[in-house]
Amino acid sequence: MAKTSFGSWAFAFGPFATNPYPFEKVLQYASETGFDAIEINGFRPHPHADDFDTAEGWKPLKSMIHDKYGLEISAIAGDFRCAPPSQVSKDIYMKEFRKSLEMCKHLGTSITRVDTIAPPNALTPDEYKERFDNLIENWSAAAELAREYDVTIAWEFEPILWINKPSEILKVLKTIDHPNFTVMFDTAHAHMVAVVGRHQTGEKETHPGGIIGFAKDLGDYIGHWHLIDCVEADQLADGNSIHSPFGTGAIDFVGFFSAMKERLENAPYWTFDFCSCPTTEEDGKDAIPFIKKVVAQVD
Repeated sequence: MAKTSFGSWAFAFGPFATNPYPFEKVLQYASETGFDAIEINGFRPHPHADDFDTAEGWKPLKSMIHDKYGLEISAIAGDFRCAPPSQVSKDIYMKEFRKSLEMCKHLGTSITRVDTIAPPNALTPDEYKERFDNLIENWSAAAELAREYDVTIAWEFEPILWINKPSEILKVLKTIDHPNFTVMFDTAHAHMVAVVGRHQTGEKETHPGGIIGFAKDLGDYIGHWHLIDCVEADQLADGNSIHSPFGTGAIDFVGFFSAMKERLENAPYWTFDFCSCPTTEEDGKDAIPFIKKVVAQVD
């Protein structure tokens, strides 16, 4: 077992969006449920990179997380909605990205999440190239700045976001090819991308090896893990993957853990991602016991 982490966005998005849990209530839940760490949803009303700009300003939150609730911080999912990396200048993107790095530094964590933000709309070849080149330029610069902060970027691909085909995802990683730029492997998103091919434009592309084959192709580029099941036939209102409780979806976790045993064992954290799951409060309590049973079945 790696250390387990709970994504705080589970109580802020989807069915909880109109009445999100205060961040401290999420900390209490994670601590009482037996998690080792919290993964911070950097979107208000949870802690946001614009809240403070000094270590002293962040100190009370850091103390509450570590001292009051006994939790580590596995990563920060920053709010970059104002700066889609394929569509803004490097100056604009780096200004926003540095805020997330400062938040990581002051709170004491070494992983920050990014995504492409833009939807997977059809583009002309020229539009695609222009946006792809801009994405690579911005994320390459971000990776170099992250190196200075000793922080690793974890890119979370999603079916409802641009760059959602297995070969495209691998191309981005190989083009950037920087030790501080990695990919987050979310089992639900990976299933929808590699098995279902949801929301892809043009010719649909899946992976012949499913999520196991896809994960093996990504190999050492994987820098962070999100674990959750996935119901492929029924999607959220925005079309995104349903992060369903373990054991209720399409993913064979024993098979996945057996195939990815070494990589998973060497990961510092496994983050449990109940994003937009209406039954999180009850089903989140069963997540660690479920994964312990899975681990016990792996040779």
